[in-house]
Amino acid sequence: MFAYVGDSNKELMQLYSALKKSAEHDPIAERLGVGFKRHGDGWGYVIAGDDGSLYHYRTSRAIYEDLHEVPKITGNFSAIFHVRKASDNTTIRPSFSHPLLEDNEGELIFFAHNGSIKKKPLAKELGFNGVTIDSELAAKLFARDGIKCIRLLEKNTESALNLLIMRIDRKTGKVKINYKNYYVKKDRSEFYDLYFKGLGHGRAVYSSTMNANGLDGRKVTYGRLLEL
Repeated sequence: MFAYVGDSNKELMQLYSALKKSAEHDPIAERLGVGFKRHGDGWGYVIAGDDGSLYHYRTSRAIYEDLHEVPKITGNFSAIFHVRKASDNTTIRPSFSHPLLEDNEGELIFFAHNGSIKKKPLAKELGFNGVTIDSELAAKLFARDGIKCIRLLEKNTESALNLLIMRIDRKTGKVKINYKNYYVKKDRSEFYDLYFKGLGHGRAVYSSTMNANGLDGRKVTYGRLLEL
């Protein structure tokens, strides 16, 4: 996954190409033997432009097989892209692809997550009994409680709580992206670490496999919820 803030469609497409390549073949996952080497269970994005545009796309198709064209934006924009490797194949549906959409009285929230979190404690906290995934429960908690829920999410993290969160203020339309690099399986830090890179017309945060596929960013500070 990656997040981008800037004004260059060219830079966005470079990141998108690196993500597509990483999804089709994840050399870090293959080397570490995590049980898969592709992220082919759906993908999606959200793009919010200062020109008043808002695009949200989700599909169960693999990003490297999908013919969908990413829109071009004029001026400054913020974006989150995510490819999914489902832990439960029965949930490979567009409704469970990221970025997930939640809202509250103050914000629209687009939520992308890599890793796994215990579902039962989150569902109990929310009183949620429907078909869902761990990331959706985390998104609902964030919509309800904001950053106050992060400690509960960390407490129930089984592998990683790597987050990209776009928040759009209902009153002002202001957009901001928060990100977090957090994992409990420290022996797989190479797989889970997020990276930051300043670009000519913007800045990006992205998953480690994208760094292995042509980018050269620096590791994101571990454990903190930051703003891009």
